[in-house]
Amino acid sequence: MKTTPGLRIFKPIIPHTPKPDSRIYVEDAWTMLKPAIRVIFLDEPQDFACCGLFNAVNKAWGEKSSGEALYKLILEECEIYISAAIQSLESQCDTDPSLFLSLLENCWLDFRRKLQFLCSIAGGEGQTIGSHSLWDLGSELFPKHLFSAQKVCDKLLSIILQLIRDQRSFMSVDMTQLKNTTRPVMSVHMTQLNNLRGLFYGQSLYKSPFFKKPYIDCADEFYSAEAMQFKEQSDIPLYLKRVEYM
Repeated sequence: MKTTPGLRIFKPIIPHTPKPDSRIYVEDAWTMLKPAIRVIFLDEPQDFACCGLFNAVNKAWGEKSSGEALYKLILEECEIYISAAIQSLESQCDTDPSLFLSLLENCWLDFRRKLQFLCSIAGGEGQTIGSHSLWDLGSELFPKHLFSAQKVCDKLLSIILQLIRDQRSFMSVDMTQLKNTTRPVMSVHMTQLNNLRGLFYGQSLYKSPFFKKPYIDCADEFYSAEAMQFKEQSDIPLYLKRVEYM
């Protein structure tokens, strides 16, 4: 009887393709990102492709460690331009308080605008370091450099405390006037401070480590002087009644 030879099965040999080193993706992304950051922060004409940058960044996030390495490079590069902006503010600390507050406000809002653009092309698709996005981490850089510039801090603090003294002395207007089209100088200043809230790491201004102690000292000085003045100008019963409401 004739036998049928056994069926032979051939398995194709698929060559093993090694996975590219994730560092290559970081290098590729950074080659495109570094000049883009310069363009963004120096307001130079845009000469880069946002789509290409976005794709390169997402490839770098193929592994979390490489994505974090890219974020570190981005933040370090941003610090160069932030430091230069703060140094420019330091050179203008002798200007009129109202002008200086306007300069600081514009500098902060300009930084936020540029950071937002950078995040839109280099922030990855919802990628974070820990629980922080590129926006979160980048937003901390400006306050970090600002609070290390003593002249700028002293100037800002003196402006804020003077505004508070003026308000307590009834030199300011009702805060509802902030909504008016033509606002008094005091209200304009308060609006500027409102725009600067992000400088205090999202905290209330009064709870900020930068401001808390000087604010308490200022309040103590003001109310002590007010109490002494009222005591000298009023009889004892009226003074004691006044103290109850302070």
